[in-house]
Amino acid sequence: MLPRSALVSVSALVLSLAAGPAGAHAQTPPAAAPASPTAPPLRSAPMFLVIYRAGPAWKTGVPDSEQLRDHGRHMFGLHTKKALKMGGPFSDTIGGAAVLEAESLAAAQALVDADPVVAAKVFVAEVHSWSHVNWDEIAKRLAPKPAAQP
Repeated sequence: MLPRSALVSVSALVLSLAAGPAGAHAQTPPAAAPASPTAPPLRSAPMFLVIYRAGPAWKTGVPDSEQLRDHGRHMFGLHTKKALKMGGPFSDTIGGAAVLEAESLAAAQALVDADPVVAAKVFVAEVHSWSHVNWDEIAKRLAPKPAAQP
C-alpha cells in the first residue's frame, strides 16, 4: 500500500491534470478536454456510484433470487437505456454496487428510487457523485518521451 503522502501527491496530480490550470482548485472539476483532438479525456462524463445494502424488509433465509427478481429486471432496463455502466453483487455480504450515468445527482437518485426493491426497502441505496479517472491515459501522458535522434 502506498504511504498517505504518495496518495495525496497522486490525487493532486490527477486533479491538476484532469481539471487543467484554471480549474485545478475547483470542488468538482468538469471532464477534462482531451490533450489533442484524438486523445481520450482523463475524466468521465457525470457518473454516480450506487451502494446497495440489505434494507429493513430484507428477509434472512429467503433466497436472493426471490427477493431481487424485480431489482434484476430494473437493472436490465437501465442497461438497455445505457444508464447502467456496470454493476453487480458483493461477494462477501448482502448488497452490491452499480455505476450509473445520468445528467445530475437528482436524475441518478430518481433512477434508483424507481427500483421496486428500493421502494419496498428490501434494499437501501446510497447514491454518490463519482468520476472515473482514466489511469491508462494518465500513464501515457506521464511516460518519458523518447529522446529525439540527431
